[in-house]
Parts: sequence; C-alpha cells; structure tokens
Amino acid sequence: MTNVKLLFTLAALISAMSAHAAPGDMNLTYELSYKGFSVGETKESFKRTGDNYKLESVSKARGVWSAFFKEQISFFSSGKVAEDGLRPARYEQRRSKSPQKTRVALFDWGANSIEMQFDGKNEKTELKPGSQDTLSIIYQFMFAPLKDGTSKVFMTNGKQLEAYEFRKVEETSIDTPAGTFNTIHIARVSQPGETRTDVWLAKDKKYLPVRVVVVEPEGDKTERLISGINIE
Repeated sequence: MTNVKLLFTLAALISAMSAHAAPGDMNLTYELSYKGFSVGETKESFKRTGDNYKLESVSKARGVWSAFFKEQISFFSSGKVAEDGLRPARYEQRRSKSPQKTRVALFDWGANSIEMQFDGKNEKTELKPGSQDTLSIIYQFMFAPLKDGTSKVFMTNGKQLEAYEFRKVEETSIDTPAGTFNTIHIARVSQPGETRTDVWLAKDKKYLPVRVVVVEPEGDKTERLISGINIE
C-alpha cells in the first residue's frame, strides 16, 4: 500500500489566498482510491484560536480493504499564524499498528533549526525560511499566493527537509462527490523517473484541494477526491 501512504503525506499544494480571507475552522473528508478502487477515506481538520493553529489528518481503509490494511495513519501539526502564514512548531506522524515508526519534527524558529526524530534517531539541520510540514503546507498556501505561476518551498515529513517546486497547469472545472468546482490545477515539478503529483484547488472554496492524484514511475495511480466540506 506504498502509494496510498505516499498520498497521505503528499498533500502539498494549495495556492492563492490572502491572510485576512483564510477561514478559522475547517473539516474535510476525502475518498481515497488506488488503481481505480475505492479503498478508504481521509478526515482532516484545521482549527484556529487567535494566533495559534492545530491541524489533524486521519486516514484509514474501509470496507473489504480494512481486512488487508488495518493501520490508521494520523498526522498532526501545530504552531503559530504569523504575518507570512503558518509557522509550525511541532509535527507528528503516527501509525496505529507501528508506534516505533512515529516521526516528530520540532521547529525552532529562533535558532533557525529543525530537529527530526525517527527510527530511534535525532537529527538536526538548518531550518529554511518558510519551511512547512506535509500537513501545514496544504493550508500555508492560503496565506502565501503562488507567484508567477510557480512556488518553491521546503517541506519536512519528519525524516528529512526537502525543497519542492510547483507550477500552475491550467484552470478547469471538475466533478466530485461534494459537487462541481472551478479549480486551478497545479503540479509538482518532477524529473523523469520521479513521482508525479497533481492537485486541483477550488477557487470558490478558499482554494482548498478537492482532488489530488499521485502517479508512481511504474504507473501506479492513487487519487484523493473531496466528498465533504464544512467551513466555519
């Protein structure tokens, strides 16, 4: 189920909203499919209290697939809402059946360093300006617009901090279980032999990602499609 797990952590990618227009609280539900089969769902929430934020994402298999993939995968991100958007303080990734695989990232903006805890290791590296985690980045782009059709950002998955670049592909309308949306289609800039990630952002729903497609180099396709939206 490598591709499904990858999709859970690749939520990279939203563009174009000003800070004053960003919603306070959101609850989202996505249908998850793998190779054309519906295999599970992701429930995600964004909570803001003053200058603090909390994010949570929980993914699990359902139906007959739950007999084969019993693990629940959860992601957590918390920190501050600053003038330049979200500034994570702590990121955590958990797997219900494999607690030894928990990953944690601690952001120290004062010292410009990030500590990553994984596989019994503790590693520190330089914290790049504007760095995000794999969960906060989805919401960060509501505060930091896509400039000149491209965006570059450093992102951590709790194990490493890497640079990602995204570009605008087109504007198009798509159908989902939650309705039809006018979207901006963006894609990660990837090289031959690398995983391709495409995201469709709903312009009339705060530029939330309503569709995410991940295609592995060998052709395996995983898709996440919005099925429920609650914005306060």
